[in-house]
Amino acid sequence: GRLGLLEEIRAVEHLRTLGVFLRERVRADAVIMTAWPGAIGYLSRREILDLTGRAWPLTGNARPYSWRGVTRVDVVAELAEPVDYIVPLIGSLNDRGAPSDFLTDWLERYDTVGPTEKRLREVLRALNGFMLISVPVPAKSRNPREPSEHPFPLLRRKELEMVPALALEVLDGVLRVQVRHEGHQQVVDLCLRATTTDGKDWYLAPTGAWRPSTPLDARTSLIVFPTGTRSIQLVKAAIPEALRGARLTAWLHNPGMRPDAPLSPVGSPVSREL
Repeated sequence: GRLGLLEEIRAVEHLRTLGVFLRERVRADAVIMTAWPGAIGYLSRREILDLTGRAWPLTGNARPYSWRGVTRVDVVAELAEPVDYIVPLIGSLNDRGAPSDFLTDWLERYDTVGPTEKRLREVLRALNGFMLISVPVPAKSRNPREPSEHPFPLLRRKELEMVPALALEVLDGVLRVQVRHEGHQQVVDLCLRATTTDGKDWYLAPTGAWRPSTPLDARTSLIVFPTGTRSIQLVKAAIPEALRGARLTAWLHNPGMRPDAPLSPVGSPVSREL
């Protein structure tokens, strides 16, 4: 029907914008694994591995699988291939579903075993060497300089070491959070938690006020870009007397996900005493 056709067109455009991002922002020798190799491969001009073995033969196979019907492969074995990035889904992440929903979808769609609890644990172990990140793809594939409001999720190999690094500075009762970054552009949210000596957690709100609450973001949808030798100041906030002596922890996480959700954190948290 018409709705299905429109959804398919939107999905293809999602993949096209990702292909443009990879071409513009990712090094030329990067290897990308995806179950949707067509548009990504054509526009990215990067080496692409087809998770389902339809575009190119999988390791150990003499020829590709047919595009007809449902292709079943050993997903865990495919994740052992030496790739730099994996495209986990089409679209963006949000807090309505579990962050690992795309893993279950992989197993349902492509795996020879299927979405059992044991198989899911095996996939998670296979992804130990990857970090989930979000990247600012273009709003439209024909306009690569205008970022979309909806970042695209990618799994990136941790060995690439392109993770934003936070630093905390406290001077005269004022907190400053700085970041340095040596990799390509990423989209992140910033969470700041102060844990008092009585064990209560306070979070910095976007207004600059500290609140005792469940996890809350101080800044959202920040585009972090290569900083060179300089740092970017992400937030500046006064420290109230009630938080003197508290332990402050700051971390970045993927936008659209809870700050404390699995796969959500980007890089390592930093802490210090106030």
